[in-house]
Amino acid sequence: MPYDIKEQLKALKENDQLNPDRDWVSKQRGLLLQQIKGASKTQEVSAQNVFAKVRSGFGQFGSMILPQGSSLVMRPIMTMVLVIGLAVGGWIATVSASYNSLPGDRLYKVKLATEKVQKAVTDISISDEESVTEHIERAKRRTEEIRDAVKKVKDDPKKKTKVNKVIKEVAVKDLKESLDSAEQEIQEMADNESGDVVKMAKEVSEEMSEMKKTLIEVANETSEGTEGVSDDNPEDTQETVDIMGETARAAEEVGINAVATAVDKKGEEEEVRELVKEMVGEKIEAFLESADALQEVNDELESAEDLLSETTHEASTSTVSKVEDAGDVAEDFAEEADQLLGENKLNEIMDVVREVTQTTNETEAVVVEVKKVVADVVAKNEEFILEHDASTEQSIDEVDSSDGQSTTGTVEVAE
Repeated sequence: MPYDIKEQLKALKENDQLNPDRDWVSKQRGLLLQQIKGASKTQEVSAQNVFAKVRSGFGQFGSMILPQGSSLVMRPIMTMVLVIGLAVGGWIATVSASYNSLPGDRLYKVKLATEKVQKAVTDISISDEESVTEHIERAKRRTEEIRDAVKKVKDDPKKKTKVNKVIKEVAVKDLKESLDSAEQEIQEMADNESGDVVKMAKEVSEEMSEMKKTLIEVANETSEGTEGVSDDNPEDTQETVDIMGETARAAEEVGINAVATAVDKKGEEEEVRELVKEMVGEKIEAFLESADALQEVNDELESAEDLLSETTHEASTSTVSKVEDAGDVAEDFAEEADQLLGENKLNEIMDVVREVTQTTNETEAVVVEVKKVVADVVAKNEEFILEHDASTEQSIDEVDSSDGQSTTGTVEVAE
């Protein structure tokens, strides 16, 4: 450093005007330290207040999560853990609340979404047989929910329209997806020989038969409506009935296809022969039951004959013909199936099964349609009677009122 610069710095240092007084420096240093300590205490107290409020709000649970001795560094982390826990807990509570929800309820879609998540997780570790069973169980839940929802809103036309919409757009869609998945996995299981195809075919066939019965009952109940109450939205009702029938037939087809898969893969086994034989008997019995239902519908038509149109009366004559032919048709199916079984032609027997099923479906469709016609006519007739009674009562009241006024007038004249 040049000499002249050193001299200038030395002169500045020795200048009293530029150097602060030592007492002043000491005093200012003390003030600064006090302010720093004060700010530190304020921050610590503020932080303690925050966590004291958290502990107070959450009670003993908060005290366990955020103990008094926790460091300021750990407390924000523990608070975040608590917040996440509460969020997850809220989600779990919502899922739990949705467990018993039905189509039309606010939490119903939450229930379906939760089931899909659970299925995605369990698919990683379960066998093909267990996966098929889960799909079937899911389809059964949808069927039971649809049945319960229809019963719940049967007497409320406004809610009925809303529920029908959810049934058609959400519940039935999910049900069909489960059926499709079950059918696909049965076929994959058979192709890969990764499970007992015969056992699964038997289980699925039985479940699908029960499912079809439930859905047909729902279709009948929906079409009948409520006694004495006309349908505010008949087109919506009819669409729901049609979808129920279609879904019922789809469920039955899954059961038939499962047995057909067992026939293709294990047709030489005696267990498969017995399974096919059982299915033939079951389908013929179902056909006869549908014929009995048709007979009941015909009785309803005859009892309401005075209220029915000529077209509906012709339908009554048609149902009688079908009922009378039902026994002969069932006998023909049984004889054909028995002959094919003796020849061990299981695939041909499955064709007979499909033919019987088709005939049953047609009969059941007639039952549903005619029940709706009868219910509508009876409901309209009851409404007419009520309106007529109300009109009659009003006329009587008017006559009584008129008589009262006439009597009063007569008395006044006499006076």
